[in-house]
Amino acid sequence: GGYDYRDGGGGGNGGPQTPPGYRGRAPGVNVNDGGGGGPPVGGEASSPRFNFRSDNPNMMPHEQEAKYRAQEKLQADLAEQIAEKKRAKEAEKARDRAEVLAEERRLQTEQDLLREAFKNEQQEEKTKAEDRE
Repeated sequence: GGYDYRDGGGGGNGGPQTPPGYRGRAPGVNVNDGGGGGPPVGGEASSPRFNFRSDNPNMMPHEQEAKYRAQEKLQADLAEQIAEKKRAKEAEKARDRAEVLAEERRLQTEQDLLREAFKNEQQEEKTKAEDRE
């Protein structure tokens, strides 16, 4: 058969991973007593609910709106910075490519000149050899 998630075993497909020999919570530990990491059951009203990354549990709607506007502005600024960095990087790559192409053209011109000089020199040698005969 397939994995039965109710049997408390671990490691089956789709079920929670539990260590071998795990038999559940220790005796006397209540899931809803606050020790499980969440708020205690029935205790929501006794402790204030904090918004994510907020120091004020009772923010007014206009304060929340201002906070969200500021967050959106930060996100837009960050996106602009990223785009600017990307543009600068592309411009740098374009400059590098242009430098490489210019260097290749310079080297090609130099090779052409040397090849022409060698050809002229060979022609002169051939002419001198013919004149000696």
